[in-house]
Amino acid sequence: MSAEERYRAMVERSSDAVLLVKPADGGILYANPAFEDVTGYTAEELHGREVAELLHPSHRDAQLAHRAQLLRSPGKITTHETVVLHKDGSSRWVESTMTNLLHDLGVGGVVMNFRDMTERKLADAERARLEQRLRTAEKMEAVGRLAGGIAHDFNNILGGILGYAEMLVEGTEHGSALRRYAQNVLTAAQRGSDLVEQILSYSRSQRGKRIPVALDRIAAETLEAMRGTLAPGIRLKEELPAVPLYVVGDPIQLHRILMNLCANAIQAMGATGLLRVTLDEMEVAQERKLAQTTLHAGLYARLAIEDSGAGMDQATLARIFEPFFTTKEIGKGTGLGLALVYGIVTDSGGAIDVETALGRGSRFTIYLPRVESPPRADDEREHAIAGGNGERVMVVDDEQALVAILAELLKRLGYEPLVFGDGRAALAAFEAEPQALTLSLPTRSCRSSRAQSSRGRCANAVPMCPSCW
Repeated sequence: MSAEERYRAMVERSSDAVLLVKPADGGILYANPAFEDVTGYTAEELHGREVAELLHPSHRDAQLAHRAQLLRSPGKITTHETVVLHKDGSSRWVESTMTNLLHDLGVGGVVMNFRDMTERKLADAERARLEQRLRTAEKMEAVGRLAGGIAHDFNNILGGILGYAEMLVEGTEHGSALRRYAQNVLTAAQRGSDLVEQILSYSRSQRGKRIPVALDRIAAETLEAMRGTLAPGIRLKEELPAVPLYVVGDPIQLHRILMNLCANAIQAMGATGLLRVTLDEMEVAQERKLAQTTLHAGLYARLAIEDSGAGMDQATLARIFEPFFTTKEIGKGTGLGLALVYGIVTDSGGAIDVETALGRGSRFTIYLPRVESPPRADDEREHAIAGGNGERVMVVDDEQALVAILAELLKRLGYEPLVFGDGRAALAAFEAEPQALTLSLPTRSCRSSRAQSSRGRCANAVPMCPSCW
């Protein structure tokens, strides 16, 4: 076998695609069989065509610049990454190596080697996506722990403010200036309490109730309540199923998901636009990779909220579920709404997907695992609040404001509070005189219609109420 035959056999059997092209116009003079594996074109189909025709339009200028530089230096070799178009319309990433062999009389052209690296590129992109998701999750968890610690301390302060404000409201005459002032204090404190509750809900990733819920009923009730608040220029179009769709979750949290997403959609549209809410069921045959989460195989209820608003760019989209990130004006958003939505959905075993583009609106799609069970009946009943008759109640808390307000509330309910600022002192007092405490306290759940505090305790502070304390 001659040297020429040996080299030809090596090129013909090479796993890399090899081309010999004309230096002037890049016309293809020769293509080895491996090139068909990369592009789908046979050697006969490639003969005479320009290499640039096989490149993705976004990479052609760069390839021509590399070739122009290469032709100025005999023997020069350049290597770079580019994208070629397959015959079936798909794209392939390749490592392109060009060698200037114009000075070689046996070759007299430019030799190009293409090594398919599509799988490696996809693997690198997937690894980068997972690493970004991990960094985001770690950041969200750290921020949640920090916020939760701050909110817990602030909640203790708010507890005292809320309690005293409620007593001031009750103790002043209707229509008086003092009652109006006290009511304003109570309203402002309640707003702060609501914000603290959002922070605490996010930081503890609270699962809430886990019962079968008719998601279509939650959606219908929420949209009906929202319909009357829409601006005249905003149209609401809803498509809900004729039969119930059940998921396992907390009705309050599911209501919060829809309210948050619809509120964001309405704000993105401004004075005019179309808000579209659809709910249906779907079966996912195999796992899907979404932008922010992974959708596993199974049966789902699919809730979609779509608006015709401003949309988002990719930089904003990458951060929308971060706690305290917001594009709203100062004072108009806490940056916790979407973070809570993300936490509730993923904690329920569901997934969330976002499609958006600047000037074309946004579509949030929530996937929640579907179940067949109907919702169970709620047998909770309201009970009258039982007052005391001079029974002694031990109040132990290291927050002075809370101790004071609890003692005052217990007095109003007919109890005699024994106040302690720490547990050791309370334990010592109990051990010294255990008979001084009357332990026949109410144990029924309090279902007061009065305002609830941010810690879930009833405004009437019924001692030992299992639902409130």
